[in-house]
Parts: sequence; structure tokens; C-alpha cells
Amino acid sequence: YKVAKLLQNGYLWNSSGLGEYFFRLYNRDVFFKEYEEVRKKYITHAQSFFEELSKIVQIKVYPSMANFALIELLDGSTSSNFVSKMLIKYGVYTRTCSDKIGLNGEFIRIAARSQKENEIIVKAIKEIFKNNEE
Repeated sequence: YKVAKLLQNGYLWNSSGLGEYFFRLYNRDVFFKEYEEVRKKYITHAQSFFEELSKIVQIKVYPSMANFALIELLDGSTSSNFVSKMLIKYGVYTRTCSDKIGLNGEFIRIAARSQKENEIIVKAIKEIFKNNEE
């Protein structure tokens, strides 16, 4: 179905056809205005997310210029255990950084999402640490 639709619109089965599609998209006057609005919104969400994370005393947040942060676990938790709990209990994917050369300690990487999703993630992290203390 998708292939037929692409072919109906004149797009070929190669990267040139897809390139042409995106070139048309970028060439629209309204595209950059819309893109800039969305980009700024997500930057604001990410910065707010990193600020909220930095209030959690059991972690140290190393924000980046991207939409993710490197987080050091300070409470004695292992990154693999933390990542497992986040995924299994809360359905939130985080990445262990145990394979990264030069990181000594327990680190995870977590991406900022929408404001609502970020709130869910912060709540989940707080609950994990609260449950660890009990």
C-alpha cells in the first residue's frame, strides 16, 4: 500500500525519490517556521526534565546539548538493575553505560521526551529510589 502510494506520487524506488520528497518538504516556506517552533519546545522540555532530574539526590545528572542526559547512580544501585526496573516496572527504556570506556561508576543514559512523559519518568525514578530505601 505505501509503495503504491509513493509510486502514485512519482517517487522512485531509490534514495533520489525519497530525497526529492524531503527536498519538497524543506522547500516549503512554512516548514522552517513549524520546525523551529517544535525544536524550541523540545529543547525547553529537555532542559526542564534535566532540572527535575537534578533534584533527585541519589543521582548526578550530566546534561548534554542533545535530548538525553548521562546519569550517575550514587546510591549503590547497579546500572543494569536500575535499567531493568525502569523497563519492567514502568515501561521506560533507559540504557546502561557499562560498556562505555572511561566511565567509572554506575551510569545510565536517558532521553527526554514530551513534558508528560518526562513527568512519568521522573516519578518512576523517584519511586525506584524510595522502594530501594524500604
